[in-house]
Amino acid sequence: MQHLPLSLYLWSIHIYLAEIILCGICSIVFYKKGTQAEKTLVPFFILLMGIESYCYYLYLHNISRDTVYNLWFPVEFGFYCFFICSYLENAFRKKQLQIITILYVLLVALYYSTICNLVIFSSKAFIVGVLVLVAVLLNRLYEMLNAAVMEHPLKNPLFWFIFGLLLVNLGSFFILGSTNYLNITNKAFLSAIGYLDILFTDIEYFCFLLYFYCKWKYQKSVTL
Repeated sequence: MQHLPLSLYLWSIHIYLAEIILCGICSIVFYKKGTQAEKTLVPFFILLMGIESYCYYLYLHNISRDTVYNLWFPVEFGFYCFFICSYLENAFRKKQLQIITILYVLLVALYYSTICNLVIFSSKAFIVGVLVLVAVLLNRLYEMLNAAVMEHPLKNPLFWFIFGLLLVNLGSFFILGSTNYLNITNKAFLSAIGYLDILFTDIEYFCFLLYFYCKWKYQKSVTL
């Protein structure tokens, strides 16, 4: 990241690593009273922390992280899709989106094993994953906004989870989606916009923390 203030870039990484740790702690705190889907957040955040810590280690030693991210992103997209699908009220649409998610993961596995060079970041696999996840997120958001009795979005824990995912993935769609092209044509610009992706990630995990905060507020109000 020679085209960016290195200290600022590192601080941004430290922020989202700290946020992931806090999310992991919060998921453990809410584990007992959580749904089956919510309980899966515990192993997910533990795994996520391990992946991001390892990638940070690779970054510090100037080693490419593309292979790790190629393998991790389909898993991450699959998890988020199934997690949000668990909240969908339309059973038919829920089944459709779950099947689409499974097909995406299987097709990416086939693509990786036959065509793709894992050493180079795969924009194609990433873009398709974003599109699948955004479809799931928008379906649940539509249900929330069209409910017979609509809860205030800012007080709804899931709203913040969806908002964080939408923000980072729509931003990454254009940023990481153009990685392969910019890596050939304009590496300086690729380096610069890469920092924006880190900022979006910081905001994403902050939204996840708001998700847990809203859950805490709700549980507190119920027990009063």
